[in-house]
Amino acid sequence: MVVYSWATASDEVMADLSIHYTYMLLLDDSHDDPAASMESFYDNMLAGIPQEHPWWRMVNEQFPQVLRHYGPYCGLNMIRSTTDCTYISSAPSGAQVTDYLACKVFKGCWVEQHNFMGFPGSFDYPTFLRRLNGLGHCVGGSIFPKERFDEKELFTEITTAIAQMENLVFVNDVLSFYKEFDVPRDQTSLINNYARCNDITLQEALGKVTEDTIVDSVQLLSVFRDKDPRILHTLRAFLQGYVTWHLCDPRYRLQELHSLTKELTGDSIKLQNYLQSAKEVGSVDPKEWAYPSVASLAAKYMIDSTPVAVANSTDEAVECCGLKSYETRKRLQETTSYTFSSFPLLHNRDANASIPNLVHAAWAVSIAQETNANSVTFAISASGLHPIPKLVRMNGNLSKTLLSRTKGTQDDTFDQKTIPSIENGDIALRLATELDADCEMRPELERRMRRKADFILLPLVSCTATLSFLDKVSNNFANNYGLSTALDMNGDQFSWSASIFYFAFLVWQPAVSYMTQHFPIGKVVSINCICWGLILLGQGFVKNYAGFIVLRFFQGIFEACVLPSFVLMCSIWWTREEQSLRAAFWFNSVAGVFGGLFAYAIGQLNVQPGFYRYQYLYITYGSFTTAWGVMLLFALPDSPVNAWFLNHEERLAAVSRAKRNQTGMLNRHFKWEQLVEALLDPKTWFFFFFAFISNVVNGGLDAFSTTIIRGFGFSFLNTTLLSMPWGCIATIANIIVGLCISFTSGKRLFYMAAVVLIPLAGAIIKFSLINGPRGAALFGFYLTGAYNAAYVMLLALVSSNTAGTTKKVVVNALVWIAYCAGKSVAIPQSQQHRPQAGQ
Repeated sequence: MVVYSWATASDEVMADLSIHYTYMLLLDDSHDDPAASMESFYDNMLAGIPQEHPWWRMVNEQFPQVLRHYGPYCGLNMIRSTTDCTYISSAPSGAQVTDYLACKVFKGCWVEQHNFMGFPGSFDYPTFLRRLNGLGHCVGGSIFPKERFDEKELFTEITTAIAQMENLVFVNDVLSFYKEFDVPRDQTSLINNYARCNDITLQEALGKVTEDTIVDSVQLLSVFRDKDPRILHTLRAFLQGYVTWHLCDPRYRLQELHSLTKELTGDSIKLQNYLQSAKEVGSVDPKEWAYPSVASLAAKYMIDSTPVAVANSTDEAVECCGLKSYETRKRLQETTSYTFSSFPLLHNRDANASIPNLVHAAWAVSIAQETNANSVTFAISASGLHPIPKLVRMNGNLSKTLLSRTKGTQDDTFDQKTIPSIENGDIALRLATELDADCEMRPELERRMRRKADFILLPLVSCTATLSFLDKVSNNFANNYGLSTALDMNGDQFSWSASIFYFAFLVWQPAVSYMTQHFPIGKVVSINCICWGLILLGQGFVKNYAGFIVLRFFQGIFEACVLPSFVLMCSIWWTREEQSLRAAFWFNSVAGVFGGLFAYAIGQLNVQPGFYRYQYLYITYGSFTTAWGVMLLFALPDSPVNAWFLNHEERLAAVSRAKRNQTGMLNRHFKWEQLVEALLDPKTWFFFFFAFISNVVNGGLDAFSTTIIRGFGFSFLNTTLLSMPWGCIATIANIIVGLCISFTSGKRLFYMAAVVLIPLAGAIIKFSLINGPRGAALFGFYLTGAYNAAYVMLLALVSSNTAGTTKKVVVNALVWIAYCAGKSVAIPQSQQHRPQAGQ
């Protein structure tokens, strides 16, 4: 037990701990199935009644002796970890367990005794429990006996140390890997489970766990370097003793590992010397053992026979351990870990299998203890790691949805999915690891973040969307000012110049889905805005129909990403309750108002000979759009994570809001399971067909609104002014419906259904008064502008009811494909039946 690190504890504490951990080891290695007495264990322990199972009885009886040495918090951790202690046995008779290699822990046994079949997110629960190494909190609590540590005085330090200890004890899994590799009973080790959970090889899993253990040791010692020296001394003693104990114990077969190397290399010689050093340390009388550092031992037995002083810096530690020849100092400083040599293994294994040099992990732990504060601080910041260990963050991911139900199978079982690591998870997860526990309880911080989004981001999005809509309807106004005459277009050709825009918009949606997921959304929108501005500028100089229709096609390509991107941004920045009103603001019809005013102003110009008024329209729109796109490159953020106008706390608040939304923030990795889920979700196809049907009406109105008004007998110039109320009605309807949804819950579909009655009434009035007063017919036409509100609500539904980045971009793409398909169908049909003058 002295080697095991409790050297600073009294003999009485060490005696009770020795008995307790001996029982733990017996329990861990037992082949006896405790299932028969499982249900009585908890009740008996609480009541102080002897346990039925012999091993549990011994643990239960020993608890009072052990816990009298500890304060309530350390004692509580020891109880919890002991009852979570791993227990490995064959699957209980009759238990329907898909994975017979699933590790059995007490809680895992309980669910299996009830023929646990799983539900989404829980099938691999036993594996998840095994990943939470049961020794961590137990060992962490046991190194702080109350005779030396006052819990009240040092509560923060003790709590932090115990939390970090959960990951440091993975040294046991790293150094146990070899002896467990070919033992069937031990195939349920953490590293095997880690490999299966993350769909990686055993070698990759061992490398990751080794690196995590090294990083954790550096982080823990760095955190406590300036704290109470008693805490730091205890932690250092534990790390040194824990590694040495594993290397001393023949049970771990590290001597055998060395003997199985194919050739005698420099690394294998170092391993042999290190094992011998560890044995000699372990054989020292406990009363005389002074806990020499592993670095000093390595220097003494591997470099020369002269003891070397304890290293005082990273560089000295590298040289002290003989690591300089195979690893650069830069690697140590940048990542606080090593890429180690491998030992090819034989003995009932794949001849190509290999594992990292385990002894190097021990050296790294020792080096971390001897590295000065500046080096450690630099190493941690350079590695980009938050002081919360990576393995803790991975364990957090395991509680997310792991499985999805497989439909159509006879037994209705579950298929295991790859559990995403933080590298494959939402970018927001990187901030979520820093989220204060009370972040969600700070409404003022969230209000400040929302206010900035409303007053900075929303105007940027709204103005960009307005420019997009203005560019879309530019054909409509240009046709009033000689476009068809200048380019010698007939009615059908003009119709196709409008349709080809939406055809390009449609075919480009798969590419848009890829871009919005794999590239920064803000940059995608900005660059495309610049491009479509230049295209629009070119339309002012084109001289024939062929060139014009080519430019219209590319305008559709470059505008295709804008509105879908804004739907995604809306889901990232605002909560479900807020999205409808914000969507109403940015997906507006103000373009119809501004377009009418600007077109009227253009109509007052005295044009130069050889120029048409429509050319001024395109040149002005194109120039302004291009300049706006350049500004967006610097002003439009990709997500709250890197928004220039948010500080760090406000970014955390944004992540908290996204967490409550349960729709994610941003993930660069395409997930095929989410694609399948999107295609099988009935909501997806409701969104699709609603978007298609509503835009069949929308397409004709957008393309021919000025033509319809002029058909009532108004002049070209007056038509531009009379088109403005139609845009006003659409904008007002959007905002009113958005406000109604914001102040009521669960009624979005009701409002969507109700608002379509307004354009329906307008259409009835218009067509029933074809030969009646044109003012009444014009009023009926204005009412049709309210059709837009229903589609805006649909976009809000899509953004707030679709979780997962991949699923969101897929559903988004389908909705916009339907949007374009509806308009493409409507425009040619509208051309065939467009009204003549006086109708």
